Amino acid sequence: MSTYLITGAYTADGVAGLAKEGAVGREQVIAGLTKHSGGSLISVYGVGVGGGDDHFFVIVDVPNGDNLVALWMAVESTGAATV
Repeated sequence: MSTYLITGAYTADGVAGLAKEGAVGREQVIAGLTKHSGGSLISVYGVGVGGGDDHFFVIVDVPNGDNLVALWMAVESTGAATV
């Protein structure tokens, strides 16, 4: 497994989901997408909104670059965030 730091920003849909489900709900979604991509979620850090281009940092373990690309595609396809 390789460890990666991923940065991202919420879209308007992502902010709506965050407001509705809270940070725990977003973390569960990220954990599920990471697991589906063959990896595991290590941690999620929110850096706030309005303070720059990135709203969160995620640290994941995935087997290889192909799995990382699969995770990127899965996140982008939700429309909730850009990474």
